[in-house]
Amino acid sequence: MVCAELGHLALAVEQAAAYCAETGTSPNAYLDMLDRWPAEMFDAAAQGGDSARTIARIWRLTLDHLTDTPLAGDLLRLLAWYAPDAIPRDLLNSVAAPPGLAAAISRLAAYNMVTDNHDGTLSVHRLVQALARTPDPHDPHRRADDISRARDHAAELLAAAYPDDNRDPANWPRCRALLPHTDGLTTHHSPDHDTTHTAAALSQAGAFRQGQGALSIALQAHQRALTAYERLLGADHPSTLASRNNLAAAYDSAGDLGQAIPLYEQNLTDAERVLHSGHPLTLASRNNLAGAYESAGDLGQAIPLYEQTLTDAERVLGSGHPLIAVLRAGMKRAQSASDSNAG
Repeated sequence: MVCAELGHLALAVEQAAAYCAETGTSPNAYLDMLDRWPAEMFDAAAQGGDSARTIARIWRLTLDHLTDTPLAGDLLRLLAWYAPDAIPRDLLNSVAAPPGLAAAISRLAAYNMVTDNHDGTLSVHRLVQALARTPDPHDPHRRADDISRARDHAAELLAAAYPDDNRDPANWPRCRALLPHTDGLTTHHSPDHDTTHTAAALSQAGAFRQGQGALSIALQAHQRALTAYERLLGADHPSTLASRNNLAAAYDSAGDLGQAIPLYEQNLTDAERVLHSGHPLTLASRNNLAGAYESAGDLGQAIPLYEQTLTDAERVLGSGHPLIAVLRAGMKRAQSASDSNAG
């Protein structure tokens, strides 16, 4: 397990073996320390060992050699927050002008700090990533403020990379390519460091996974996104309202109407208070609540909501808008079910 955790990197495995031998540490204890105190463990060398050969020393010496390419350190700290493999290179397009970006990646690859897979993706060894995420006051390349900025920038780039329509099968390969990096980003730091960009990436990932039937993971993403939006923007912000609607819809898809309906009700109340009755978020909240009531067999509450949503949508969007036909079909379905029950 130690070899796997260290990515079978010969130097790292040699360092771990020497440390365990000199200190009497078991492999399992070493793994635990590696997880809890990465900076100390990466810098650790067994007594009499060659500390110049530790991973941390190699990291620092390499970046010292790259001081004439300051973008190199920025890129490493940025890439540290993603999954180690198959990082889409185009995530970095806005980081710098193409010549400077290409030069920095090329120099990092020459020093084996990153791997250019020549298929539009990059890879970074997990140990290099762990170092880049771990502040060290003695290492100028691992200042806490620089690492925090890289984390937030990584979230911003990831949120912007998702396609607008994750329901279009043409966009599914892109969504699948971004999911591991969304998971990597949100696994490597606690929710209290989430930004609105983190929440946006989580919302996109959650919506895609919900559409693919991975409802448990989707619910976790939507819950964390909503928590971030509420903390950062407040309960009444449109992004918060949209996020709460997404979470309710995920519960709805999972068949948990007991969780979905109260969220839909709260969202509709807030949307009607903060926005106007014809706002897209208000229409969506009301229509979704109507659908949940219908699923619960409460047609007496569902039908008036469907009718109000259709009236407001026709007023705001016009009778020829494609959404009108969808809303009208939902209302007729509920009315037909109500008539059948009455008969």
